[in-house]
Amino acid sequence: MAYRLTYTSTRPDTSADWYFFYETADAGFETNATHFRNWLDARSDVTVTLTVAEDNLSFKWELDFADEAAYDAFVVDRTALFAAAPYNGTGHLSETAYQNYLTANSMTEDIATGEV
Repeated sequence: MAYRLTYTSTRPDTSADWYFFYETADAGFETNATHFRNWLDARSDVTVTLTVAEDNLSFKWELDFADEAAYDAFVVDRTALFAAAPYNGTGHLSETAYQNYLTANSMTEDIATGEV
């Protein structure tokens, strides 16, 4: 059965940009996020879908895998990726600057996995 990783972020209003578009976002975050997206785009074992709500108050990344074993293999690869440069042990969504920005702007994130 297919397996999905879903990352959802929400914000209370549009007064603050998403961190990905924030003009003074940490340059390291931008570098790491781009590096991750390029790594993800090069993979043939995952299908990625981005959905932005019509009111622009939430967005959702869905990463679909053939099954849970394929997802587990992806996690092993992602863990190895985040252990190396440029991440050096911290995936970009776990970076302090990103997490602080979410908190300061009352934005939330939710990460869920499961069969679909």
